[in-house]
Amino acid sequence: MASFNTHAFAAGPYNAVYGGVTPGLGVMVGAQQAPSLEITPHGQAITNTHVYGRTTIGVIGQGAEAFFNGILMEYTANSLAALWPFGGTNITNGTIPPLGVDWYGVSATLILTAQAATLAATNGPVTVTCAKAYIAPEFMVKYMFGPELREMPVRMQLFPESVALYRFWLNT
Repeated sequence: MASFNTHAFAAGPYNAVYGGVTPGLGVMVGAQQAPSLEITPHGQAITNTHVYGRTTIGVIGQGAEAFFNGILMEYTANSLAALWPFGGTNITNGTIPPLGVDWYGVSATLILTAQAATLAATNGPVTVTCAKAYIAPEFMVKYMFGPELREMPVRMQLFPESVALYRFWLNT
């Protein structure tokens, strides 16, 4: 008997671990109730030639930027740790982040794992490991105070894993 639905859909929540700790309830949610990863490639267009004028006839690759986007759903020490150096006790005193610190050196691993018995766990990726993640430069950390649930947006820049492995994340 033929199956009505033979498509390989991938949907389902992911649990997050950042720097060895779980940020909190419902992991981190994003635009469609799920975390998101994005890559923005950089390139120099080959244009302004005597034959094709300003028509782009190629692009010279010049790297990329990668980011994680989500929303912290719990207001705990673990979830605020993802906002270092702005999290933890710094929320109460507005501490200026340390100057002259190489953010690559203090970045931490971000691991997203599909929850069991979901289409995401069946069709993957089951685990996404971002070896080097850190709160994105120029991202406005916004602490909400009031009677509603404190949903705190977070944007993390992903650094390449190493010089030898030029990748932002690994799917398994």
